[in-house]
Amino acid sequence: MIFSNKLEEAYRSYLQLLPLDLENESDQNKIDIWKSIIRYDSLKYARSLMCLCGADTIDDYVKSSGGDFDNLALVIKTAIDYSFVDISKNGTIKSNYSPAERQSLIRDGVFAPTPDLNQFPCDSDSADERAFRIISNYPFSESISVGLVGDDDFISLRFAQYENVKAIVVEKDERIINEINMKNKLNNISVIELDARNNPPNLNVDTFVTDPPYTFDGAMSFIVCGLKMLGMNSKDKQFFVVLNPTMMGMRLYNLTKLLASFGIICTEVYSNISKYKLPDQYKERMRANSFLSLYNIDSKSLTYSSNSSMYCFKITECINIAKIEEYIKVDRIYEHYE
Repeated sequence: MIFSNKLEEAYRSYLQLLPLDLENESDQNKIDIWKSIIRYDSLKYARSLMCLCGADTIDDYVKSSGGDFDNLALVIKTAIDYSFVDISKNGTIKSNYSPAERQSLIRDGVFAPTPDLNQFPCDSDSADERAFRIISNYPFSESISVGLVGDDDFISLRFAQYENVKAIVVEKDERIINEINMKNKLNNISVIELDARNNPPNLNVDTFVTDPPYTFDGAMSFIVCGLKMLGMNSKDKQFFVVLNPTMMGMRLYNLTKLLASFGIICTEVYSNISKYKLPDQYKERMRANSFLSLYNIDSKSLTYSSNSSMYCFKITECINIAKIEEYIKVDRIYEHYE
């Protein structure tokens, strides 16, 4: 990922500063602990700076920052010094930066999901929102590569509308591949025809997103595919996994616990970000219709099946993917009750 030159300069200036509570500190050990444990890395700095640019007042920034003022003061200083914002006497913030705008691409009706492939596309608004949330995690970036493990939601087509984004899709359904290739207007989407359970090439992407089968083995298989796409130097990178917490049940805790044991921690949850319509060809539709008829409710009143949340994970250390794979039973990827 390549940040803008202005952001890089501001961050280098930030690295020369100490928080307000350590400005007069003579104990080098305390300073070293702050630098190694608390000080923002470049991505976290960029996100905090973006939070400042989007706030109306200093108070609003503090309340939405997830930080404390001793540390946030450094972001404010560099933001003013490098003209990202102007702040008035009464604390009102004027931003001089225009973030990426939310994009929209209507695609409802172009793709009939296949039950055998566990395909259950989210609606268009959800696809737009998911892509925007991911891009918003990388403010001030001039170039970013995003991997997608499976793309029946056509998130890659949303990414294709951002000129600074390169999308790389691992997908095995020829219909999805043809649809992506046909609508790849900026030619910034690459598609690898491959089953997610097989080995993708080392692509060194900056991040990846996947909406896997909502089983432990299914989710882990798709995550491992994404980890391989990240490449060998994946420390400090983050990735996004869409999961339904109810369908996952306790397996969600098992999954996050296993990943944490390998230094991969969940840092953020975007609740209910994806909504899924109820396809007519699925057994869920028939079950729902039967239930509704018992209470004399029109089946047309129900058009949605479920919703899911998006979990952001960060890789905090070098990982052994082969060791993670040992926990996956590939024959149970689509088995919800085993």
